[in-house]
Amino acid sequence: MALAPCRECGKEVSSEAETCPHCGIKKPVVPPMPFRGSASGDGGEPGQAAQSGDGPDVEKPEVEKIVSNVLKVGGVVLVGWLILSGKFSDIIASFTANVVGACELQTLELKPDAFLINGEMDFGYTAIVVIKQEGRAGNATLEVTLSSPEGDFTKQRTVHLVDGQQQTISIKFPEPTINSDNATAEARCSTF
Repeated sequence: MALAPCRECGKEVSSEAETCPHCGIKKPVVPPMPFRGSASGDGGEPGQAAQSGDGPDVEKPEVEKIVSNVLKVGGVVLVGWLILSGKFSDIIASFTANVVGACELQTLELKPDAFLINGEMDFGYTAIVVIKQEGRAGNATLEVTLSSPEGDFTKQRTVHLVDGQQQTISIKFPEPTINSDNATAEARCSTF
């Protein structure tokens, strides 16, 4: 039998007493409870009972689990909203431009041309592309695809650009003949 303070008058009573011999309150000693806190985070140190009136008692690990789940759901909702609103791609593009750098296509022109290949005259097309680096300096890879009735031809060129630098790149395609009608070109630029 241990002595403990009465919850009403504070005088020492037996922990097994049904009533306090000093003030008469029933169940004067509340057995110690494991750490319990309120939803607001109050509840004292481990091993102390929570103060009544603080709100609903919830075990600390349960509070952590609830907060963790709320944060997870909130994160999923935020990412979903960003994707559906179209802002996600803007954020990724801004991140890429500021951290990695971004290559931007300015112009693409395709014109019939003649070249010397292995000492012989050959006809084909030249793609003239102007690219510009935005954000950090880095290597930019330009990929141009020429489509004609004779087939699709793809060539790449890698250049190093600094922020704001603009460069004109010519890529020659001797593969299709100059008589090839309806030749078109597409270009892509990426940084790494």
